[in-house]
Amino acid sequence: MSNYKSEKLSRIKKINYFFGDKKTKADAYTLNQVHGDNVVILDKPPETNMQISGDSIITNIENFSIGVKTADCLPILLTNESSSFVGAVHAGWRGTFYKIICKTIDKIEVNFKVKPKDIIAVIGPSIADCCFEVSGDLYKKFVKNFPDFNSCFLETESQKRIDLKKINTLLLEKMGVREIEVLSECTKCNLNFYSYRRDKSKSQNQISKINRN
Repeated sequence: MSNYKSEKLSRIKKINYFFGDKKTKADAYTLNQVHGDNVVILDKPPETNMQISGDSIITNIENFSIGVKTADCLPILLTNESSSFVGAVHAGWRGTFYKIICKTIDKIEVNFKVKPKDIIAVIGPSIADCCFEVSGDLYKKFVKNFPDFNSCFLETESQKRIDLKKINTLLLEKMGVREIEVLSECTKCNLNFYSYRRDKSKSQNQISKINRN
């Protein structure tokens, strides 16, 4: 079991969760993740072998674990104080660019009648600003897409870096989410995690999961 604990999620009695690393094995329902912005709402467990594509899951099913697989991308787990729903979001640079977290918060409000101010969001271990170096073209696209987020962009003569954790934090704040926690671990720096940037493997990843009981 990993030690990557969230103070906010750990205080909610009916929530079970963890942010995994290389050693973590977990049984949780995951989507066919496609680095997009599709949000899937589950009101009953999917049929066995049913593959649903998307990068964000929300459900209110009890004792049903949902999860996301990551290897540098951000795992974002969501619930509220009364644990009336749980959510798991896979936000890589594409999901961040398409503002998948905003679309998820909107769907929670519409489908589960939970106001953004009552949502708890925790961003798990993922690539940090120290290691997320990007091309000039991608950097320009992000700066244009997030004109008010200057603090998320770090430019020197030799490199351009983007802080994905901070962009998602600011997006959550703009949506009205008040309870936000960011775990600082960088998956590229920390060898306990799989890192696509470091290992160049498309098949190795850790899982983060959440359920309500």
